[in-house]
Amino acid sequence: MRLTAAGTAVLVARAWGLKPVAKALIGVVVLSVAWRGPLAVPGRRDVAELIWPLAPCLLAIVVPAAADRAHTDQERCAPRSGPRRRLVFVGALFATTLALASGLAALHPFVVVGRNTLLLCGIALAGTVALPASTRWIPPSFIPIVMWLLGARSAGQDPAGWAVLLHDPSSFPAACVAAVFFLAGAGLYVASERPLFGLENSR
Repeated sequence: MRLTAAGTAVLVARAWGLKPVAKALIGVVVLSVAWRGPLAVPGRRDVAELIWPLAPCLLAIVVPAAADRAHTDQERCAPRSGPRRRLVFVGALFATTLALASGLAALHPFVVVGRNTLLLCGIALAGTVALPASTRWIPPSFIPIVMWLLGARSAGQDPAGWAVLLHDPSSFPAACVAAVFFLAGAGLYVASERPLFGLENSR
């Protein structure tokens, strides 16, 4: 039974193209471990900011490619297809977020890693439905970059209010924004039978 379950898991992972997701998770961990201190923000004198809170963008960038598998003809025609399969994907993404935040909890606050991962993954899920395949990587990658470049403040000052990815663990607004974006992105993804710009990634 264990071999059967393992074999099924491997087949599902291959069918949904989850290998890039696994590589992205490794990248998140490596970035979070290697760069724990603040880095100087280019073009802004005496301004440095932490970069590890932005590491979840590596995962969010590859989420659309995996999430889009639910919209292919093979998945849409399979038994138990439709919203249930997409909801399972969202649940797996949420569980992965919890596991990632727990694994990094010895180095970084659980709340920040979990909050930022959910926020960026919510944006990625929305992009899976609302954007062409060639541009879905842009929001989850450019938003963290803009927040780091423009939202950071001088030493001892809090980041800009809109740069929620850089907020400390006790930030209630950041938590609310993360919850809204994840729930909105997940809801849009689960409810949509097809992406607005077609099935460019169908196989």
